[in-house]
Amino acid sequence: MPTGPEDSAPARARTSSRPTVSQRLAEAEAEIERLRRSNDALMNQSLNTWLVVVSDEARALSQVYSTVSWRITRPLRVARTVQTKVREVGVTETAAVVAATVKRRLATRR
Repeated sequence: MPTGPEDSAPARARTSSRPTVSQRLAEAEAEIERLRRSNDALMNQSLNTWLVVVSDEARALSQVYSTVSWRITRPLRVARTVQTKVREVGVTETAAVVAATVKRRLATRR
């Protein structure tokens, strides 16, 4: 059983080909950073897509609200809302809500 320098050389060759703990840690940290950047890019892409959709929907609603038919049918929509509110909470509470709404809207016109 030899115990000279020839035994330690193959052992060193085997261990030197394996990455050290600090090398593996550095690789893991680099992978984490790469994944963070990728995640940020995907989130930004999703956010930008969502903003475009919301903007398009807001533009479409604005076009609907500006039509003559939408303005003409407003009293009918208000009457239907009041009718539904009376059914849900009663005449007294509905009258209070309507009065508060009218008061608030008149105050903002000044």
